[in-house]
Amino acid sequence: MKIYLAACFEQQEEVRQKLNEMESLGFTCMSSWRFEDGLIPPTPEHLDKCASRDLADLEGSDWFVCLTDKASNRGGKHVELGYALALRMPVILVGRRENIFHSLRRINWVETWPEAVALLLKWQDETKRVREAV
Repeated sequence: MKIYLAACFEQQEEVRQKLNEMESLGFTCMSSWRFEDGLIPPTPEHLDKCASRDLADLEGSDWFVCLTDKASNRGGKHVELGYALALRMPVILVGRRENIFHSLRRINWVETWPEAVALLLKWQDETKRVREAV
């Protein structure tokens, strides 16, 4: 199962650690932004390339997870959440609700990362069972 983890850009190291954990549990992690070099000058071409890659990563994912424990001035995670909702992707929000869209009933809200992992493992199990039954 493929997951996309969105968070503030400043949380790259934390995201890398969380996704390493998820990979050890058998997930494929699609958030390639976690490896992006923040030191590259942000030219319009570079920014277009990064944003396009992030959307492609999202399109290739089965599940979307968004960390909201740190406020973001950039807003990328909110755009990614909107895109995941438009793709009708299952969404887990981890942390606090930051805006009106975080209260949508179709968003699975949890307070902590371990709760998110437990929910992903449950979904992974259910998906495997359905596939084996076919």
